[in-house]
Amino acid sequence: MLKAISVGRGDGVDVSIDDDTVSRLHAEIVSAGENRFYITDCMSTSGTFVGRDGAWQQIKQEYVDVGEAILLGNYQTTVAQLVDMATGSGKTTGSGALKGTGSGRKPIPQDQLPDGPVKRDPETGDIISMKD
Repeated sequence: MLKAISVGRGDGVDVSIDDDTVSRLHAEIVSAGENRFYITDCMSTSGTFVGRDGAWQQIKQEYVDVGEAILLGNYQTTVAQLVDMATGSGKTTGSGALKGTGSGRKPIPQDQLPDGPVKRDPETGDIISMKD
């Protein structure tokens, strides 16, 4: 079962980051199997980047490993830290003020994860394909 984790500095996100370079709804992260995640930039102002080959690569949607460095605006973290905060495990020690708020959105089966651009149904919180 998959659960989308919303990350940003606004109200109602699963993980809140207290940093002005992070958008209110900056990114969403979905588990894509063991230690793999699919991260989507939610049209953030400052961008979402993945650290690869010694450089930051801006992404819109990308598969990332759990320990890969990501940059949300100027806030550097890992998917592992964000997942820890969203699940309330308390293991994370990040470089900024993080707090898990938990939205209670229902998980979706992995075979329902769409290819290509996605958006979230505002009423149900489900991830849906923009191709539909």
